[in-house]
Amino acid sequence: MYFKSKTFKNNTFVLYDENDEVICYLDNFNEVCNYLNYKLSDLVHEYNRRNTYIINVKIDNKKYKLATFR
Repeated sequence: MYFKSKTFKNNTFVLYDENDEVICYLDNFNEVCNYLNYKLSDLVHEYNRRNTYIINVKIDNKKYKLATFR
């Protein structure tokens, strides 16, 4: 899998806590920006670097998982 910024911004996201309980659904990258301080290119790079649909993120010093779907 390889994501490109041009199409990635329209992906859907799900934010999970450490116990895999859903915190919220996010319809696109703009909604992700309300929770995370990431540039689009940095987030795409993180997913591509890990080669996965789920990455770990920190929000207010708490660990979460952010999954993406096309």
